[in-house]
This record gives sequence, structure tokens and C-alpha cells, in this order.
Amino acid sequence: NKRLVKMVRHILKVLPESILIQSFDADAQDFIVSFLNNSASTVLVKYEQPIGKPLFDEKLDFIVQDVKLDKQIEHFQSQGNELRQMMLSSLLDKHQQALSDHCDQVMSIVETRTLDPSTDSNTDGENKDTRFYELKSQHINYYPFERSFMHVFVDVTDTKKYEQQRTVNELLHLMFSSVSHEFRTPLNAFTNSLFMLEANYKQVIEAFINAHADEARK
Repeated sequence: NKRLVKMVRHILKVLPESILIQSFDADAQDFIVSFLNNSASTVLVKYEQPIGKPLFDEKLDFIVQDVKLDKQIEHFQSQGNELRQMMLSSLLDKHQQALSDHCDQVMSIVETRTLDPSTDSNTDGENKDTRFYELKSQHINYYPFERSFMHVFVDVTDTKKYEQQRTVNELLHLMFSSVSHEFRTPLNAFTNSLFMLEANYKQVIEAFINAHADEARK
């Protein structure tokens, strides 16, 4: 139903998540970008006329600087599922390979950083152009292509930074609690000793104080 297909494409076009569809072009014998929604065109693939061509990493204005790959991508399990400085096209290829092995869905955590040289870190030492995404990929039917994969980039930057800040706060709380305990314990022992001396030798202490007071008056 062409009308239904058109409606679905329109819905995908306006979703806030960045959606990129790659399809296998039989003529070119390569995967090409067959669909980008408005968000993907604004945030990810911003160069001109990407549709109908392979994804050009050199034209992107960001790099994938850290990746935590889905556990289903078995080839990378020996590396702890983490990679650095990976090209976006290579990452999408890994997802598509896993999906071709009969996985229903693949998800990875992706950290990107802008390539704009004029961008500096803010006063907290945090790069404002570092973004975190949940990349979810699955196999779809996308007419007129026989093989297509949809990649959805969900921006989780705010959530990630909140989790990092919460971890820092918990560590600071643990540190101050430990320091407070280390100082409080010897101080309590010292205070208790003074109270014991005062209770047991109160008359001796008073006599000592009075003797020094009389001597001072002379």
C-alpha cells in the first residue's frame, strides 16, 4: 500500500530521534543511505545530497571517539566490548553484520565529539560538544530494496552526564564520611579520657588550680 508507506515515512521524518536507513544497492554492490529524517540531517549527516550514496565518514563533522558495543557482536567480546576512534560507517557495518546473523536488534552506546577546532572545553573541563547516543539497529523491509537496516540514534547525553555527576557525588560523600570517621574516633577517645580524669581526680585538680591561684596572687 503506497499510501501507508508514504504515511510511515512521513512519521519517521518528523520523529525527534535521528533515523538513518541503509540499503543494499544491487547496481553499486554497496550499502547506500536510502533515508534520513529531519533530525539525522540536522545532527548527524549534515553534508549535502547524502541520499543514494554510501556514507562518507570524511564529510561528517564529528568522530566516534568511544563505543560500547552490544554483547551480540561477538567478534569484539575479547576486547571488553569497547572501542575508540571508530568510523561511523564501520560501526553501522558491525551492527548490520550482527543483524545478518539472525539477531532481532542490536544496541550500542556511542560517544561522539565534534571536529570543530574553534570549540573549547567549558570552565568545568567538560567538552560541550561531546554527545552520547544509544544506537539501536534492526533489519527492515524498505521498498524497493531487498536488504535494508534502520539505525536509530537516541540522544542520552543528559542522562549520561547526570549518572556521571551522581557517581562523583557518591564518591565525595564516601570520602568525607571516611575522613570524618578518622578524625572523630581519636577525638572521642581524647574527650572521654578527659571526662574520666575529671571524675576520678576532681579534688586533686581543684587543689592544683587553687594552689596556682594563691601563688599568682602573691
